[in-house]
Amino acid sequence: MTEEEYNKIARLFQYLNNTHLHSNYNYGGFNGNYRTYNIDDLDFPSDTFQLIDDLTLIRVQDFYNIDYLKSNNFPERFYNNPLVQKSDTVVGFHYQLPTILFYYLFNKLKKSAVLFLKFIETDEFKSNYSHLITRGEYDFEYPSVMHDELFKYLSSKIPNFGMFHHLLNWLSEMGYSSGSMTIYKTKRIENCIENLERFDFNNINISNQVL
Repeated sequence: MTEEEYNKIARLFQYLNNTHLHSNYNYGGFNGNYRTYNIDDLDFPSDTFQLIDDLTLIRVQDFYNIDYLKSNNFPERFYNNPLVQKSDTVVGFHYQLPTILFYYLFNKLKKSAVLFLKFIETDEFKSNYSHLITRGEYDFEYPSVMHDELFKYLSSKIPNFGMFHHLLNWLSEMGYSSGSMTIYKTKRIENCIENLERFDFNNINISNQVL
């Protein structure tokens, strides 16, 4: 996945996920399960608008493991709906769309996530940085003044670490700065890897085109 492909999906996710930044939407449009916006209020580059159009052709269940949906008693009227519905003036985004977009990107970067968790436990990493790292059961942290050095180092060891770091810091709360420390929520990263079992991304490729 290229940065351009990542960004067009990340833009839509951030817009839908940060509802406190904008209030020009309504609940329950298109007979329920949708949050609706006036089309004229949306401001995206053309590739993100194309993504929105593509998502009108895809149902919620197309992204999920159907056994997971049924075993958790999701009603068919919920998961058999398209992710996006549009009229001449309004666009509706299914309530599950932000979750699906996040895990779609996380799945694309799963290799980076797995390598990150493994690498920070290696002798190489510990020998270079153990004196700076504070480790806990759920996270690890280091002084933010060392962030540029560590970011460059991890980028040289882990493919697509820049995009993965952006996902942790800007699309979730699994990586952030607090006071003078930078924190990574390693347990939550592990949980996200496990949660991928709920999804089935094998037949859909929205980072490039709908298959």
